[in-house]
Amino acid sequence: MSERDQVLKAAAELVSAFARNDREGYWATWQAVSLSACH
Repeated sequence: MSERDQVLKAAAELVSAFARNDREGYWATWQAVSLSACH
């Protein structure tokens, strides 16, 4: 999977967590994205 695909997938996860009003899922996904973006 390309880096762009990973970003798009993560963005979709953020949107779905936000739509469910799943704050824990939202933050967990955001932190995972932030960590992967740093590496």
